Parts: sequence; structure tokens; C-alpha cells
Amino acid sequence: MIKQVKDKYDLRLRLVQSVRQLGIKPTARLYGTSPQTVRKWLRRFEAGKRAALADLSHAPQSCPHQTPAPVEAAVIAARERSGFGAARLRLEFELPASVGAIGRILRQAGLIRPRKRKHRTKHDLRAVKAAWPLFS
Repeated sequence: MIKQVKDKYDLRLRLVQSVRQLGIKPTARLYGTSPQTVRKWLRRFEAGKRAALADLSHAPQSCPHQTPAPVEAAVIAARERSGFGAARLRLEFELPASVGAIGRILRQAGLIRPRKRKHRTKHDLRAVKAAWPLFS
């Protein structure tokens, strides 16, 4: 029943109202879900009322391994002052970030020119045509 409904908010509201009339286990059987799921929506509804029945974001709330903003600012300032690459910036300015992290910060800030790519000829019929006899 849950998978067939398009508006999940209304379904959850009806589920919570059904719990108050029937109980947790009969409601779980009626809606084809587990009692634990019914308890979860009931608990959310009681804690935050109607707004709590909306979907919560699954996006991470924080990124613990992200480079702190002051360190990124120090890397950019050191690069603009000296023009050094990532390895030398870390060595000269004793920055508390790895060489890879410094390189990523510089790339994201647009302070590194992309590497020039070597020209490569296309794989065409040059070799085949060279093997042909003259004027054929």
C-alpha cells in the first residue's frame, strides 16, 4: 500500500490516525509494513506534529574529512604570494594539508592551468594508403 501512493505525507498522516484507532500491529498489517515502521512515524508525529511526516534529507549533514576554510585560505594566499606548486607550498609554508589536498584546493580555485595535451594524429588510412601502389 505504501509503494502505490504518490503523496507519502497523506499516507503517513492516515497511518498515524489509524494507529490511534486500531493500534500499532493492526495498522502495520493494514498498511503492509512492519510495526517498527509504524512506531517510527508515530514517534516522529508526536515529536514534531505534521511537519515531521515529510521526507527527511539523506544528504550528509557534515563532512568530517573536509579541509577547513582557514587552511584553504592559507593555501590560496601562499600560492598567490609565491606561485609554487603543491609539494613546494607544503614544504616552504608548512601547511597542515597533504600535497593532494593542496593540489585539489588550487584546482578548485582556478590557480592551476590545465596540462597541455600532446597532439595525436587520428588513426586514419595513412598507413594503408602508403602501401598502395602509385596512381591506383
